[in-house]
Amino acid sequence: MKTKLCSSKLALDAARAALDGGLDVLEVTMTTPGASKVIATLVHEYPSALIGAGTVLSLDQAEEAKASGATFLLSPITVKELVEIHSFGPVLFVPGAMTPTEVYTAHSYGAHIVKIYPTDLAGGVKYVRSLRKLLAHIPMIASQGITLEMIRPYLDAGASAVVLSDAIFDSSSLSSSCFAKITQQASVAVKEAAKNAR
Repeated sequence: MKTKLCSSKLALDAARAALDGGLDVLEVTMTTPGASKVIATLVHEYPSALIGAGTVLSLDQAEEAKASGATFLLSPITVKELVEIHSFGPVLFVPGAMTPTEVYTAHSYGAHIVKIYPTDLAGGVKYVRSLRKLLAHIPMIASQGITLEMIRPYLDAGASAVVLSDAIFDSSSLSSSCFAKITQQASVAVKEAAKNAR
């Protein structure tokens, strides 16, 4: 899950609301104002959760996020240097890709798992299912445009995980600071994911 671009205070409060709803994995995009400080605060306040950084596009951003305590890094693109540096390290780097060639290339660089982005524009659940048939040995995360109702279909199609940014941190909840709704949406997401795990 990830927090959307907003003020650092709003991002922090929204992230807290989602974690209080039961999420144990949360991504703070590096486009968020004060992202590294938000990450550091969440790592301190929620020691049992996995707090990571998203939209990581450079080595400098990766180092900044790791210095703040991020335990994983996600990117919408594949940066060979970042994949190679993190292929054996303690911090997981997940590059982004869309086409079969891009997914295969990211994996060949050393990526342990690849983020399919933007999944909804590429064809949604059917596209993920097709990629998994072609490249069954490469774990994939589906990202972009995924609703709470689509969690199970994506996981059933072979995705190892899904990114639920807009489903949990929707613009209306953020603009109105409706953190109770974010907590509720996070709780629903956790329950849906748990159903799939049974």
